[in-house]
Amino acid sequence: GDDGGAISVSCCTFENNFASFSGGALFAGSRNNGMQISQSNFSGNMATYGGAIHFSRSNVNANVSFCNFERHTASLYGGVLFVDSNNDVMVIAHSNFTDNVAMSSGGAIYLNSTNDDLTLAFNVFESNAANEFGGAVFASTANDAMTLFHSVFAGNAAAHGGALYLRSNNANMDVFLCLFESNSALDQSGGA
Repeated sequence: GDDGGAISVSCCTFENNFASFSGGALFAGSRNNGMQISQSNFSGNMATYGGAIHFSRSNVNANVSFCNFERHTASLYGGVLFVDSNNDVMVIAHSNFTDNVAMSSGGAIYLNSTNDDLTLAFNVFESNAANEFGGAVFASTANDAMTLFHSVFAGNAAAHGGALYLRSNNANMDVFLCLFESNSALDQSGGA
């Protein structure tokens, strides 16, 4: 929908779904909503943008926690999650991202946003890949606050930014208590 109430998804399984454009399993395009996704398993979903989930619009408060995401494919951006929005607060925590692929950028997560507050905490990103930028996470941001902590990035690969690729304008990014291991930038820059 366009406007309205909060959406909660809990203890669900989304497997082998396909969308020709956005959000292989879920598309969230509403404004002023709360979106809670917890204790759910996503596997084998496919789309052009966001193999599993696409968050769009603005003023969305989203929380993804205790979820598993594996073997997703995006033919362009965001193997698992594609975020194209502004003025959002998003927390992704206690989740696993494994063997996801984006044919362009953001093997697990692709963030294209303005004035967002994004927190990634207690996550594991393992063996994700992108052909261009950000094997695990690609972030193109302006005036955002991003915090990454207590997370593991292992065995991710991309041409640029094996684990993370940040393209920002006045964004603040804090990274602490994270482990970066065996990530690869296959073309030029930023193995981790």
